[in-house]
Amino acid sequence: MQERVNPSDPPSSLAEDKKNLKLLEEAGFESVEDLLEYSPSRYIEPCSIFSLSQVHGGRKACIIGEFGEPEITYLGDKTYCTVQFFEKNSQKSIECMFFAAKNSYRHYLLHFLKSLGLAAVEGKISPFGRRFRLIHPQITSFSNMEEARAFCLEAQKPHAVYKSRHGLDSSKLSKLISLALKETVIPDILPPSLLPSYGLFHRKDAFFALHKPESMEDVQKAKKTFKMEEALISQGALLKMKKRSGSEEAFPIVSASGLDEVLEKSLPFSLTPSQKRAVAEIGEEMGKKTPMKKLLEGDVGTGKTIVALLSMLKCVSAGKQALLVAPTVVLAWQHYKNFKKLLSLLGLSAPDLYFLSGGVKKSDKDAINEALRMGRPCLIVATHSAFYSLRFKNLGLAVIDEQHRFGVMQRGSFSEGKIRPHLLAMSATPIPRSLAMAFFSDLSISHLEPRKEQAPARTVLIEEGESENMARLFWHCRREIEKGRRVFAICPAVKSGEKMHSVEEISSRLSALPQFKGVPISSLTGKNSASEKEEIMASFASGSSPLLVSTSVVETGVDVSKASCMVIFDANRFGLSQLHQFRGRVGRDGTPSWTFLISKEPEEDAARRLEVMKESSSGREVSAFDMQNRGEGDVLGGEQAGKASSFKFLSVMKDLDILQAAKSEAERLDFSFFPLLNEKSEEFLKKYESFLIRF
Repeated sequence: MQERVNPSDPPSSLAEDKKNLKLLEEAGFESVEDLLEYSPSRYIEPCSIFSLSQVHGGRKACIIGEFGEPEITYLGDKTYCTVQFFEKNSQKSIECMFFAAKNSYRHYLLHFLKSLGLAAVEGKISPFGRRFRLIHPQITSFSNMEEARAFCLEAQKPHAVYKSRHGLDSSKLSKLISLALKETVIPDILPPSLLPSYGLFHRKDAFFALHKPESMEDVQKAKKTFKMEEALISQGALLKMKKRSGSEEAFPIVSASGLDEVLEKSLPFSLTPSQKRAVAEIGEEMGKKTPMKKLLEGDVGTGKTIVALLSMLKCVSAGKQALLVAPTVVLAWQHYKNFKKLLSLLGLSAPDLYFLSGGVKKSDKDAINEALRMGRPCLIVATHSAFYSLRFKNLGLAVIDEQHRFGVMQRGSFSEGKIRPHLLAMSATPIPRSLAMAFFSDLSISHLEPRKEQAPARTVLIEEGESENMARLFWHCRREIEKGRRVFAICPAVKSGEKMHSVEEISSRLSALPQFKGVPISSLTGKNSASEKEEIMASFASGSSPLLVSTSVVETGVDVSKASCMVIFDANRFGLSQLHQFRGRVGRDGTPSWTFLISKEPEEDAARRLEVMKESSSGREVSAFDMQNRGEGDVLGGEQAGKASSFKFLSVMKDLDILQAAKSEAERLDFSFFPLLNEKSEEFLKKYESFLIRF
């Protein structure tokens, strides 16, 4: 068949009928290339035995011959049918066994077996006493011996099996992919010189090896080819981005009044060595004419916020504006209150401080924008509404707290022509160093170490059905409350009626327990107004209401120093990063603390996550496990692109050797000599241009 279709053509160019076309569209295949890149979910093991004289237990066989007379053995639910299968051109036979408890299936099976002539049986050989048998072998019938021999040749190869998608089963997908392989013109993306150097296929050969392999070695070589393609395309895009960002300009922040230094000397505590180092590194990078791109890593409670405030004050001292963006109103308001308290140490020298969220009055927003428009040096603490509501004229620094909560954002939102602000992103779930080197190499990283007095929270797993342990947990919480401590109870849902615990249900349940008799209980959800949230958190922090039942709105940054217990219901429904953030809300004053993870018979993956939380105390350990096991699309903002992953073949954690090789090749190659590679690299850049600040 003549090649007539391009990879970018729609699947309709292949579909044999309108029904298949509709199914392809519903399944999300936008191009023929999407179809070709749809990897088999598994491969049927090739047969290694083709004669009964070679039979070994546990090996897969494909034998040609004919069936004898079937016999039924009646044993109730274990009724089965046995039949001898006689090998062609030999005197040997092997017993085939079929479980047939249902009467209708027995009738069908007997009729089917008696109707067969020349056939092949495929399956794993099972030892049976001193003999061997095949249990429920796959049966294929033939009209002649030539067909049978051709079948045996194919049985020596692995066979691709595809996961069904929107009505397209494995068989239909296989036929459509076979058609695409025959009809599509598939040019190479990789430079020809790389193929022998790294042991790779030409692109068309790689697709054939993926879908119609001669051996499993071919499959591995094909996957390696596609991994190198994706790695080289992405690394090429990174280089393009670096060249473009190298021409970006920023205001160099050179502090004049030194408000940051004054505040540091006025603090009621001393900065840790790692905090001092981070402040110095940020100050040095902000002093340059190119925009800083800095990630400040630090486990929960390591003091990222004070480092951010000192950096923002340095910016204001230089006559610029500084912005901190937080993912929730609760966290943003807490930052605002903390900043206000700390800035009071500066007396009359304190700069203007503004708060902005979606709930702020229009008149207040207008006043903030007027100050920004006039270019007045000031500090702004805001939620994500800052990306839509504020118009900066003199922004020197943008601080993004808990960057992973925002998804992919455009730094250009705060740009003034060619001038870009310095960027400081903060995260408690750090990027593994190896990944940072491969993908975030122009993002400088500062790491904060825990304070010596900071004790890790003890993490306890509890099955909700264990009533004795649940009772002991609640009595423990009561004792902590009597000591003047605070207790969080976290639920995944707001209202009852869902198949999970809700704030409404747990609040009612806890108030009825003898352990909490006389204990004021408050509740907090995302549906509370900003003023209600402030009042509830103030009541909780003061101890007026020492037990707070909440949704995940308290996940990040909430600082209640006397909180010692974190009780998480349906813990299996939360991700590792969330659980680690919850755990960071307790023990912030250095006193002993506990995190209780409650679940009902969690599935295997969830059970593993909970075990990791129990065994790991640091964000680095949690992050490493999370990266190894979660979908990697969110590493490059893949969720925003509507995909489960940014890559179809490459694993950014498991294929670091390929990534490093691609990085070296990208630095050496002139992409303009390879039009298709250059085009793909540009497409990748356009799609993921802002992923460098993903964290």
